[in-house]
Amino acid sequence: MKKLLTASAAALALLALGATAGAQTPGEIPFPAPKADVFVAVNTATAAGEASNLTTRGSSVIFIAFAADTKTKKVLTDKDVKYFYVAIPGQPNVKLAYSKLGSRYVWTGTWTVPASQPLGIVPFKALVKTNTKRYGSFVQIGVTNAMLTVTA
Repeated sequence: MKKLLTASAAALALLALGATAGAQTPGEIPFPAPKADVFVAVNTATAAGEASNLTTRGSSVIFIAFAADTKTKKVLTDKDVKYFYVAIPGQPNVKLAYSKLGSRYVWTGTWTVPASQPLGIVPFKALVKTNTKRYGSFVQIGVTNAMLTVTA
């Protein structure tokens, strides 16, 4: 029994170490998370405004984001946010701007897929920091057919 408890404790310690070592940005909370300062949701669309997770090299991807403070339940606007951007490995950050899209205000940013972008899933994440030092992040849920993908 003592060996089982020792092995369990060691396994839990390694798990906890792995969870903290995986965090790349201070305040970043991975999805799904039991608690977050800021709720963030991101969708992708074509330049024509059609919701889509599939894109080709040379085309534009529109990131459409929403963020709300989980404590105050307030939707975040440009007056509340210090930064809000989409990070794509090997690419400059895509700064999101708060503006009217159709009949509502949302955060949007455009990324033109470079010709050198490898085919396959684009592992982007969105990061936000409020003026009150509350953080939020979004990473794509691990469903391959729902993730942003560059196709031929």
